[in-house]
Amino acid sequence: MAEQRRPAQPRCLRLRGLQAECTRRGTGLGAPVGDVPDRPRQVCPVRGRRCAHCAIVYLTPFFPAGSNHRYDAATFEGVDPLLGGDAALIDLVAAAHARGMKVGGDLTANHSVSSHEWFQRALTDPAAPEAGYYHFSPDYSSYESWRGVPSLPKFNWASAGLCEAYTTGEDSVVAHWLKPPFNLDGWRLDVGNMAGRLGAQDVNHEVATLIRDRVVAVNPDALLLGEPTSDAGPDADGSG
Repeated sequence: MAEQRRPAQPRCLRLRGLQAECTRRGTGLGAPVGDVPDRPRQVCPVRGRRCAHCAIVYLTPFFPAGSNHRYDAATFEGVDPLLGGDAALIDLVAAAHARGMKVGGDLTANHSVSSHEWFQRALTDPAAPEAGYYHFSPDYSSYESWRGVPSLPKFNWASAGLCEAYTTGEDSVVAHWLKPPFNLDGWRLDVGNMAGRLGAQDVNHEVATLIRDRVVAVNPDALLLGEPTSDAGPDADGSG
């Protein structure tokens, strides 16, 4: 009997984000956009032809970083030039929107990387506003990090300054990329169940609400997803 093989999944479904395709091709984030034919909705920017499965393009982090997965962003203020810079993202989102598709980004609300500009300011000056963005020991000799990884210092969501810079501010990280000229359609939050949780401190639901309210204020139709790394039951309290 001939071996039964499952149909190959469309390549666009196998990609976690367009960066994987663009990096492999040695091109920028927006490079495939110019190859998309002028067709109606349900055109996949990666495959460049009709794909009934594509309604949302999900991008893993696109900020400058030291790793290929980019969950260690060194700044939230620009698209990595290796991916084509800000202009490539603007072009990609515009091309997707013209075809009735949405584009979502990815943020780390739990931690930054130790080379991030915020952490570097905090590290060099205990009096800097950014010092409150992280969990430093009283004598400033150590700090809390994600799962004990020193290169991933954990955010302190009890800091009003962090809340403003990351979420509530007019040009905060959350809001900036949802507005023109970028116009992203929402965010996925990496390790969302860990943000705002450290020892006895648990403001995770407050963080989630804060981010959700800011996203909806900028774009009422935007999508917000949080990644749970454990049983999400206790966090699913019906509050949205």
